[in-house]
This record gives sequence, structure tokens and C-alpha cells, in this order.
Amino acid sequence: PHSLGYTADGVVALHELPGRSLRDALRRGDRALPPGSALVDLLDRLPPALADLPDRPSWRDRAEHYAAMVAAAVPAHAGLALELGAALAAEGGIGPRVPVHGDFYETQVHVHNGRLTGLLDVDTAGPGDRLDDLACLLGHLSVLARMDRHHAPAINALGARYLAAFERTVDAPDLRCRVAAVVMSLATGPHRVQEPGWPEATAQRLRLAGEWLVSARALRGEGPLTAATGVPHSAA
Repeated sequence: PHSLGYTADGVVALHELPGRSLRDALRRGDRALPPGSALVDLLDRLPPALADLPDRPSWRDRAEHYAAMVAAAVPAHAGLALELGAALAAEGGIGPRVPVHGDFYETQVHVHNGRLTGLLDVDTAGPGDRLDDLACLLGHLSVLARMDRHHAPAINALGARYLAAFERTVDAPDLRCRVAAVVMSLATGPHRVQEPGWPEATAQRLRLAGEWLVSARALRGEGPLTAATGVPHSAA
């Protein structure tokens, strides 16, 4: 959205974006939604000047930090959390270094009649790894499908379409490893907001992160790390 100006104490006034968020469009049952290629094109249009800003940390680099937070909150699943965190920090390559949004998921993207109409919250933008933006959207969609069972079929179908589109632009196993790291970061959410039944919700997100990691290793012809992460893949 275009800026209308700002105040000395940091309040920014912005134009309203047309349309609705991609999440709202999904929940409304909109059939016309932007293809994955349109989202990649949107990221390609981020201003080159963002490269002059401070580097954006990668979800991969923070995997062990989030794993430690989960382990402290849910000691019963500490072993799985710490194992996944260590694996995610060690596995997966680095994608193209480009201007990134930094928090690219379905509520930040506005759509109307199948077209992208805007992008919110660009205060997180800067130079970073393209894998992080793509994985952020996929990770949020996969978690959303577990939270919103009523709309899960539509959410999963869109996530599968976006996964296929994104894997045509970056290394597929690396992307799935990065999605696992995003899901690990989201595993701290149920405890943070004290969601009812948060221990089980946290465990579900840990298992989902494990599924993404297993799927990445399967694409490389590798097996699970241990029995703890050897869950069947259903994240995509």
C-alpha cells in the first residue's frame, strides 16, 4: 500500500488495499486464487534497494532456538524438538540471495478475482534467502490446515499447488527442509497464546515439522534420522 505519510513518533498511514487476504479468500471458498507463479513474480518485483538494509535472519538459522523454546515448554516432547532443531540447522542448502519480504504468508497477501492486489507488512523486508519467503507461505498454510479442519481440503490443495510451483524455481529438498524450520518456529505459538489444549497442539506442529523433514530426505533418497522423526509424510 502507498504511504500517506507518518508522524514523528512512528505512526504510518497507508492506503487501504483492495480485495481481501488470501486466508480470507480461502475461507470464503473463492475458486479464483493466484497461481504460485504469480507469487514468485511478486517476490521478484521487490525493490533491489532492499539489499542495502540489514540482513534478514533465516528460519534455518533459528531452528535450534525455537526447538529449545518448545523443549522448555513441553518437556515430554523435548527429545523430538531438540532432534528436529539440530537436524534442521544441519540439513538443507542455501537458496538465492535476493530481496525478501521476511514474513511472507497468506494474511500478508491481498487478492481479488484471482489477482494479487497488494502485499502488507513490508517492515520485515531486506536481503535474505528466497527459500525463506517461499517456505514461510507453505509452512503457514500447512499449519493452518491443521488448525482449520473445515477448510483443510481447500488449504491443502492450494498448498500442494504452491509447493509444485515453488519447487520449479528452487531446490525441492532444500525448500522442504526450510518449510520444516518455519513450522518449528510456529510450534511455539500454542504455548505463547495459551491456546486450549496447547501441549497437544504443540506436539502436532512438531510432528508436522518432522513430516516436512522426512519428505525432504525422501526426495534425496535418504531415510529418517531416527525412529523419532520417522513419521509418514502428509504435509503437502
